[in-house]
Amino acid sequence: MKPKIQYIIFGIAALVLAIMGVVILVIAIGGARSAQSGFNVETAVAQELPRRLETIVAQQLTDAVGGGAASNTIPAQPSGQNPPQSSVTPTKEDADPSSFVWNVEYPDPETGVGRQPSLAIDQNNRPHIAHFYQDGAKLLYTHLGDNGWETIVVDQSNGNGLHPSLKLDSTDKPQITHTVMDTRVMMYLRWTGTIWQQAAWLTNIKVGDTSLALDNTDLPHIAVYDSEKSTLLYAAFNQGILTATPIASIGPEGVYFPLALKITGEPCVAYFDVTAGLKFAELKNGNWETTVVDPGQSVGLYPALTIDPWNNPHISYFDQTQGVLKHAVFKDGTWKTEVVDSGNVGKSSSIVVDTKTRIHISYYDETNRSLKYAVFANNKWQVSVVDINKVGSDTSIALDKNGFPHIAYYSKAEQTLKYVSASKAP
Repeated sequence: MKPKIQYIIFGIAALVLAIMGVVILVIAIGGARSAQSGFNVETAVAQELPRRLETIVAQQLTDAVGGGAASNTIPAQPSGQNPPQSSVTPTKEDADPSSFVWNVEYPDPETGVGRQPSLAIDQNNRPHIAHFYQDGAKLLYTHLGDNGWETIVVDQSNGNGLHPSLKLDSTDKPQITHTVMDTRVMMYLRWTGTIWQQAAWLTNIKVGDTSLALDNTDLPHIAVYDSEKSTLLYAAFNQGILTATPIASIGPEGVYFPLALKITGEPCVAYFDVTAGLKFAELKNGNWETTVVDPGQSVGLYPALTIDPWNNPHISYFDQTQGVLKHAVFKDGTWKTEVVDSGNVGKSSSIVVDTKTRIHISYYDETNRSLKYAVFANNKWQVSVVDINKVGSDTSIALDKNGFPHIAYYSKAEQTLKYVSASKAP
């Protein structure tokens, strides 16, 4: 063969290999979706399982309460690796609420997105949001990467994404639970750094809602509502087996039940009991101990729960009888309650406490259809309006490492996801 022909053949072969590499790269990042483009997430088999979940997420999962569980993986490439979110973050900078400036953004401006957002902030102060795409009935994950806001479909099956609950693990990788609309099956997803692992858990239970918490080994703990038996359940792994145990019997009014883990590891949950009011349950010595925090048939709706640095639980909730936002804390052996704000306010609250014992709450003002923020600082509650015009019916709050609050919320007027962060006034 003549040398010139050899060079031409070698050149064509190199070009073909280059094109194949580009195609593979495009498939690997095919899950990313800009605000204007359509959805496209490829499916594949996992090449490796996460270190702590290798006995849990496999092609066949064992369901300890009788149902089988299916598993598959979804490759997607969020821009950037993200570092650990906690309900309590160290305050390095004096985030004085009186000097806050609120910065409003549209992470995903598409219509129909942003319902039931769940927010976490990583160690680089970057937000991560799981939310429900109502128009397409899909679960979305939006985060702030190196190139700006990015949204991907992490579960593209129709009817997925109800009531998402998102937490970041110790390396800032997201884990999410949510409910399938049609089958009422609970889905679990975990980002490994290269792919989304996905599994159906507790498939024999008709799930109404879920709440996720992670322990110090990054294993998931989940509160689940069995809608057929009207029972609140707690699910956790015992020697690699997911086991669900009952916490309490509650009616459909009690479908909000935030789960948190104490610093000492005990799971606890707040929930509304239509016959008794706001309740708090904690697992002690293998048994759930339940306490009435604030009695009343219309007291305790839309509760939110967090644990402060001194291991004290805090709950924000709506008192429908008075139309007020209330706060409860267990301290010195007793529950103490107080009114935070009044005027038909307090639905869809979300709460977090910083290391200076300042309590931060985001919530909905139904009278004025606005997003409000309350903070307990300098021995008093300070209340402010963050955004107006039919916004805040769904809210989720988190703090960055400097102690500044961030809020993800739904805009009914614009039918989209909004996000606001506080910074110090210049």
